[in-house]
Amino acid sequence: MAATFSRTLRSLSDDTSGASLATMGLAALLLVAWGGWFVGAKVRLLETSETARLETAGVAHPIQPWVTGKVTISNLSLDREVHAGDVLVEIDSRAEQLQLDEAREKLAADVRQLEFLHRELEDDEAAQSEDRQASRAALAVSRARAREAAARSRLASEESTRLDALKANGHLGEMEAMRAAAEAAGRTADAEANAQDAARAAWDVRKRGSERRAMIERLYRDIAAAEGERAQLGARIEQLEHEIERHKVRSAVDGRIGELVPLPEGSVVQAGSKLGAVVPPGDLKVVAEFAAATAIGRVEPGDPAQIRLAGFPWAEYGVLRATVVSVGSEPREGRIRAELHIDSPSSTRIPIQHGLSGVAEVEVERTSPARLVLRTVGAALAPSRRAPKPVSAEPAPAPQAALP
Repeated sequence: MAATFSRTLRSLSDDTSGASLATMGLAALLLVAWGGWFVGAKVRLLETSETARLETAGVAHPIQPWVTGKVTISNLSLDREVHAGDVLVEIDSRAEQLQLDEAREKLAADVRQLEFLHRELEDDEAAQSEDRQASRAALAVSRARAREAAARSRLASEESTRLDALKANGHLGEMEAMRAAAEAAGRTADAEANAQDAARAAWDVRKRGSERRAMIERLYRDIAAAEGERAQLGARIEQLEHEIERHKVRSAVDGRIGELVPLPEGSVVQAGSKLGAVVPPGDLKVVAEFAAATAIGRVEPGDPAQIRLAGFPWAEYGVLRATVVSVGSEPREGRIRAELHIDSPSSTRIPIQHGLSGVAEVEVERTSPARLVLRTVGAALAPSRRAPKPVSAEPAPAPQAALP
């Protein structure tokens, strides 16, 4: 009986030592595997953005009025398709329209007056040419008569002289001599009168020519003044048309109204206020903003990323795969801007559209857990070597590590 009991105890001892060895071997194997993973495995380091938003490749154009005033017509409706140049909002411009109508009426009157002046100028210039020809003819006739009277006067004087010689010799009576003298005197008077008529005719020609030239010069001045006034009215009309056009808010691009402020007719808007936005068609991109203190030098073009959109749980809808395309280098309010391209947008269940927001997680590095531990220990032991954060930078989220 004692021998049987001792054999049982030895069996138990052998079984216990075998189980311990197996447990220790398994533990050692697990430790070796963990050590291999700790040293050789690669985990992803992610830089998470503060904000991320889906936008069209073309910039959304704001709908903004140029002037302050009361809305008379509003053609704004959400998701309405519009084309470049379509009038979206009209602001009251009745005062400018009345001034424009008045200026146009005055311009039309000035145009008619210019037509009358031009016709009068043409008539006066034609009359001047005719007067010049008629005056020249009349002056020639007067001068011819004067020459004829002068010739007759000389002839009468010559006859009177000869008759006086005959009278002195006794060959002619006294009455005949007196008659010849009287005839010579009359001829001389006629010659002087004709000479005066010719001189007066020449003076009349010069006077009419001067008066006609003065009239034509006055017409030229009137035409120049009317044309100057017409030019001023044209500039005024163009200015008023431009001002009236500024009262119309037009779409700058083709697209859809993706943002809208309720705007009933009769409401007053301020110049420069945003009434909505027109989103042009085109491919979508992701615009993300990262903390500048941790993203500069780490987030670079070509880095893979994933986008988690608010309102679409990633466990149900998944994430959007993207690639960093460009990264800003100048921080603004402690952030830098990065643009990402969406990879295969058609392979997701998420209805991708402009305006969706969320966060972007960019893979900035792949490293082993051992390196991460050493890096953390080194950073803890040498805090003074850490780069100081910019004063304007906001606290950056800690990098996330995830298994491949």
